[in-house]
Amino acid sequence: MEVSEGNTIHWHGIHQRGSQHMDGVSMVTQCPITSHSTFQYRFEAQTAGTQFWHAHSGLQRADGLFGNLVVRQPPSRDPHSHLYDYDISEHVIMVNDWLHELTITKFTAHHHRDGDNTPKSMLINGKGVFQWYKTGNHSTYTPRAVFKVKQGKRYRFRMASNGILNCPIQVSIDGHNLTMLATDGSPFKPVQVERFNIFAGERFDFVVTANRTVSNYWFKVKGLADCSVEKAFQTAILRYEGASEQDPEGTPTYETASREGKILNPWNKKESENDIPVSWLENLEQDDPTSQETPDFQFHLAMDFNKIDNFHFHHPDYYPIYAIQKDRHLYMPQINDISMMFPPSPPLTQAQDIPQELLCNHTTTTNCTKRHCECIYVLEVSLNSVVELILIDLGVTFDANHPIHLHGHSFRVMDIQKVELI
Repeated sequence: MEVSEGNTIHWHGIHQRGSQHMDGVSMVTQCPITSHSTFQYRFEAQTAGTQFWHAHSGLQRADGLFGNLVVRQPPSRDPHSHLYDYDISEHVIMVNDWLHELTITKFTAHHHRDGDNTPKSMLINGKGVFQWYKTGNHSTYTPRAVFKVKQGKRYRFRMASNGILNCPIQVSIDGHNLTMLATDGSPFKPVQVERFNIFAGERFDFVVTANRTVSNYWFKVKGLADCSVEKAFQTAILRYEGASEQDPEGTPTYETASREGKILNPWNKKESENDIPVSWLENLEQDDPTSQETPDFQFHLAMDFNKIDNFHFHHPDYYPIYAIQKDRHLYMPQINDISMMFPPSPPLTQAQDIPQELLCNHTTTTNCTKRHCECIYVLEVSLNSVVELILIDLGVTFDANHPIHLHGHSFRVMDIQKVELI
């Protein structure tokens, strides 16, 4: 980095067993890599499947510091190798919502004046139609991504989402169903759908069978939630060998940027025959000793954006939240009414340097609905224990979504329910 901001790189999906200090989380597993210095990440790629890498400092991930990472394994170890003919790097895809200007500019404008933080468009492998350019007598849009296939063949696609804001992304291909194979690197019993949603940090593998007429077909991604404000969507092209190098028929719009039919991973919808949650998927990996009926530890983690005075945005003496108009409120993201504080030193390597009074959890704090509670939130468990996390998205302030990523581990999704608050 040529500026004063430090940097770390997280290898999203890699468990880092025996190399925890290479996980790349600023102020948790290492100190930031300072400007004009170097740090070499070295680890064994133990976690097979579709992963990706991204910056884990500041807002750098939102400004383009990310990329694909696929850990391949022999076909003999892949339970789905018989379902496709090709698994090539040209069909590894990264999608993300795009702010079209530096994230710190959008963040500051949204938090401290009347600016907005909603994405203006989407990107597919860093490409997408957005700006119309004219040079002399020649006019063109910024280019789309193109994925080439041959009629009669089956192709494995690998997709990761580097989603930035509250923006689930819906994926579909005109005229083609998708055979879903794996999520976050783990294989499951194949499910055929017309479309699927991918949330920030998630990965999905799917097979496309090129069984249609030789032509060009729209590959569509549509932003939901906050991305619907500016109707952010994007298109790529699925191009059959022998098809002309031109756009498919029709002009895509936000309203037409998805298909009807069965969907995997629906957003804020109750499960049904056509709305398949990930908890319905059948894992193909064998059970291990963690598959016990009763966990050794169980934690309830309730998430929301809370209306509470705090020294970051609403000083209780000078700028209390209850004294200003509602559209100026800045709500605090919290778990169990506690805001996470980053430690002054990485606990993995310098735990002895962290003052113990900065540590807490939901059992050691009190009255946090009335006052702002902030600390280094720590949950302690025993080595080799089985832990059950019950995540509750309260959704009182916003009808948002909160993807959850657990470093160093995979986990089983036991159930998903939408409950009514009383």
